[in-house]
Amino acid sequence: MADINPGDVVRVATTPGFTDASGTLTDPTIVRLKWRVAGGAGTTWVFGTDAQVVKDSVGLYHADIPIATPGLHYFRWEGTGAVTAAEESTFNVVTSFGGAT
Repeated sequence: MADINPGDVVRVATTPGFTDASGTLTDPTIVRLKWRVAGGAGTTWVFGTDAQVVKDSVGLYHADIPIATPGLHYFRWEGTGAVTAAEESTFNVVTSFGGAT
């Protein structure tokens, strides 16, 4: 995988997706994406309220996170209501340009 650098946009997705108890892809009543860079303030986007969260098909969502700073970025998908589930992950943003603009 290529390095992720400030100025990039990173697509995060619900993988493998929100599923019910039988493993069938199902839409939660509420879908949230929470993300932040290490040591930074958090951002929360909600499907149906924030255009950044896009529904690809039943149970599958994605969002594009604009990257401004290097460091370890955290993100968490949450589903509540019809399906209650959460998924967390991280990605690291690096720069070799020395922080110059």
